[in-house]
Amino acid sequence: SGRLTSSKARQVAHAHGGAMTLHATLGLLLAACASASLHPRPEYSSYASYARWLVHESDYAVVSTHHEGSDVFGNIVSISDGEGTEHSTGVIYTYLPDLDATYEDLMANSKVALTFTEMALGGGTSGGCANSTAENPPCGRLTISGQLTRVPKEHEADALKYLFARHPEMRSWGAEHHFMPFWMAPENITSFFLIDFYGGAVHPTVSDYLVAPWHGNGTIGRSMAHGEELHV
Repeated sequence: SGRLTSSKARQVAHAHGGAMTLHATLGLLLAACASASLHPRPEYSSYASYARWLVHESDYAVVSTHHEGSDVFGNIVSISDGEGTEHSTGVIYTYLPDLDATYEDLMANSKVALTFTEMALGGGTSGGCANSTAENPPCGRLTISGQLTRVPKEHEADALKYLFARHPEMRSWGAEHHFMPFWMAPENITSFFLIDFYGGAVHPTVSDYLVAPWHGNGTIGRSMAHGEELHV
């Protein structure tokens, strides 16, 4: 009574197998759609362009700060570098409340590292990340070191425009807590550490980064290289 006949067992197994196959297929389709939504990936040897692309396509960065003197602290910050997905300046903006541990750290020492991983893009299927792991060199990663500071009043409107375009939910955050826009201004960038292939890290310059095409088909789009004012 509590046993399945061999025929019934085969039917159940077939049903479960079909459900698993459907689930796996849907997962692959979703991953493919996520990857397809990315702008074309630059060649790995186009280092400054790859760095621009990785920043622009990323929803967030890991920020590392000096914490309570001798300690260090890592946090997630949502970022934007332009007005929506089709506009890139290369300048990184984020939105922090004054009750956040990262905010408190920045008030004491604004020197930070912002880290990006290509594994976070396209459901982990982008570039050399597919069927791999984030530490594998072809799965690109980038660390930008410098100072993360409050956006000056004269640039605050642009900062909020860029942040709200990429993260519309941020519009309501200020009503609950005291959020403020921060940026890593071009003059406050001290170094780039980029690995997107075997052979060790490379270090694009700030000037090369800011004028580089921000996606892989060579079209710069609305970027600083098309005459947009650069505030330095």
